Amino acid sequence: MIKPDKKKWARVIFNPYEELLLRRNFNNFYTDYDFPQTDPQKGLLITPNHISWWDGFFIDYAVRSFLKRNFYIIMLEEQLRKYRFFSKLGAFSIEPSGTKGILETLDYAAGVLADPGNLLVYYPQGRIEPYDKQPITIKPGIQYLLRKNTSIDILPAAFRIEYGNKKKPSVYLKFGNLLKGIDVCSNFDLFKQEFTGNTRLLTSGIHKDEFRSDLFGRSSQ
Repeated sequence: MIKPDKKKWARVIFNPYEELLLRRNFNNFYTDYDFPQTDPQKGLLITPNHISWWDGFFIDYAVRSFLKRNFYIIMLEEQLRKYRFFSKLGAFSIEPSGTKGILETLDYAAGVLADPGNLLVYYPQGRIEPYDKQPITIKPGIQYLLRKNTSIDILPAAFRIEYGNKKKPSVYLKFGNLLKGIDVCSNFDLFKQEFTGNTRLLTSGIHKDEFRSDLFGRSSQ
């Protein structure tokens, strides 16, 4: 397992690069409302869908727009070995091919979430899947984390990339309802329903043109 080696200077370098990269490749970054109110006394687990290579950039940029917490994210070990710089931003690795490696990562993740100043991004699907794939894959990692600590909040997030009448596509983001870890621990279907339901609401909102807030600070007109 590759552990995070967070450095303040890495953020100074990366943040403007990330903004430039996203603006060069996407026309808008839409969301339908502001970040939900979270409890500062609880660790926060954010669970986005996994649809593209861009996903880590999307969630990092979005979270920085709304929240001031220590950012951590789980990456495939193969990818983090290629891009070790991300460990200095809070990335740590998971090796999905073996149970021992998975449990080592999840135990470390539980320690990250024990600090209420931290947020952890975890992809429940475990791998990139088409946005409209049904049923959506949901791995059991969250259940393992909750057996370690139920005193966390869980926030589903859904992203979609849409091409319209412009050269570059736009990113659409919808946050789900904030869930209490203790409730999800006793009824994991609660998380499944919120995670999958939030993706459906995102699609519906795009069709109804409900997304007006642009994180790039541009007008939606």
